[in-house]
Amino acid sequence: MGSTMGAREYWYDWYDVRGRLLTDLYTSKGSTLLVDIGCGKGHDLAAFDAVFGAIGESSGADLILQDLPQVLDSIEDGELSSRIKKMPHNLFHDQPVKGARGYFLHHVLHDWSDKYCHQILKAIRSAISPGYSKLLIHQLILPDFGANEMQARYDLVLMTHNSGMERSRTQWSKLLEDAGFINVKFFGHFDHNGFIEAEVC
Repeated sequence: MGSTMGAREYWYDWYDVRGRLLTDLYTSKGSTLLVDIGCGKGHDLAAFDAVFGAIGESSGADLILQDLPQVLDSIEDGELSSRIKKMPHNLFHDQPVKGARGYFLHHVLHDWSDKYCHQILKAIRSAISPGYSKLLIHQLILPDFGANEMQARYDLVLMTHNSGMERSRTQWSKLLEDAGFINVKFFGHFDHNGFIEAEVC
């Protein structure tokens, strides 16, 4: 995701990581702070690690990078911190990391129709610890009415090339609730990026 972020702020610059993720973090060896699912070459998790990785390490909590084997194999040795663990994973399969504090998706779900998003989300939900784990989605959030030209263009490109879509706040709420998530919260940003947090009961 490095190519999409450029010099812009990362999600943790405007989402309260310390208050919403690090508070009450399980501090035992083998626990997991964050799983980056469909991560590409790991730009997001590497940036997160540079700021918060030492906290996870001191608590014994892991940072885990998940994508298909061929994607992870393309990451050069030494490109990522030793704190980050690579784990081959197909996001349509049940999530193998159980009870992590956060499960993170950046620009993943807009590539898929609701049908396939439900499969991805239910695979993650199977691993979530109620009352502790959080689903974290970094994605463009369209207004219900009056999208600007840039937002409309993103939506059209995804529809044309991926059979995907950008979603409005209402559409995100329905998608997540239909997949069994609750307490859906939205965090906006000035450049039209958004951040979504959800839990399971």
